[in-house]
Amino acid sequence: MYQTVTSKCLPWCAGVLLASLALAQAPEGRFAGVGARPVGPVSSIGGISFIAPEGWQVTQQGQATVLVGPVRGDLQPCMIVIDPTVPVPDGDPGSEAQALVNAAFAGRFGPYHGAMGIGADGRARLTEPKSDQMQGVSATGWSYVDLFGQLGNSNAYVRTILAQYGTHAVVLMGLTRAVDCLGSSYLRENDKFLLLFHSLEMPGFTQEKDHLAKRIVGSWQSVSGNAGVGLIFAANGHYDNVGATGAYYATNTGQLIYETHSTWPGSGSYQIAGDRLRMTRNGSHEPQTKLFSIVRHTKPDGSPEDVLRIVEASSTEVWGFGHSGHYVIDYRRTQ
Repeated sequence: MYQTVTSKCLPWCAGVLLASLALAQAPEGRFAGVGARPVGPVSSIGGISFIAPEGWQVTQQGQATVLVGPVRGDLQPCMIVIDPTVPVPDGDPGSEAQALVNAAFAGRFGPYHGAMGIGADGRARLTEPKSDQMQGVSATGWSYVDLFGQLGNSNAYVRTILAQYGTHAVVLMGLTRAVDCLGSSYLRENDKFLLLFHSLEMPGFTQEKDHLAKRIVGSWQSVSGNAGVGLIFAANGHYDNVGATGAYYATNTGQLIYETHSTWPGSGSYQIAGDRLRMTRNGSHEPQTKLFSIVRHTKPDGSPEDVLRIVEASSTEVWGFGHSGHYVIDYRRTQ
């Protein structure tokens, strides 16, 4: 169980699970009409409100909230820790987030690290999650950093968000050992952690800004294997959606031919309110509303790129990965 994680940890680590938090009904206004959205009652801690993933147990441990996922015992621990008592980052927020994860979980599972990379000496070595961080600003103006990595040689992984709102900070750490917990980290199917992120509301940050509407303008592309899709958002409220697939075919002479097929899923108009993207295809009277975020990704080589993350309902398949619930498509800015 969680309270046995480590002897060197944040104050909530050694606590005992207390009574469930008081819950209120979720407001429908903000998420009305959104295809894939947080579902359930609203919980709060330290003035921060959130909607836990559907079916998860919400408990309080010390000054932190611990969400426990409904997975089999052999797939535990499956949990998300929300701690509003962490200090405001005074340096690189990615380094601060990485240190918080190590303080909480390294003693039991091993140090927090990223994928294998090539060091300055040309040798292969594990990267640090902070070197692959994503930084963004929410629809209401609070800043955050998003990390993902593995703990030691275990099969445990942690998704981390460290957010700063005014003179306060909160960390969310999602510990997972199975796809059934937080969803697939590769295909981003049933990404429960991102829906939790979109449900967050910080005290003093209630007014939605227009910075995401300005940043989405431009061309975006998502490529996986031999397939790719693109979105182009114009400043006048119109969008284009394009796609392409490719495959190798053998000829009767033993040669290989690479053939590509282009598609044009459609164009239409779009509207943005906070972190909701409403798209209406030309000729359709049924708009689709999706949650989205835009982050600045620092790649392991230190170069930056903008990433548009759109939460898709399973009924709007792009790669054919949407078998149940929802999934996330990451688009890289091309222009």
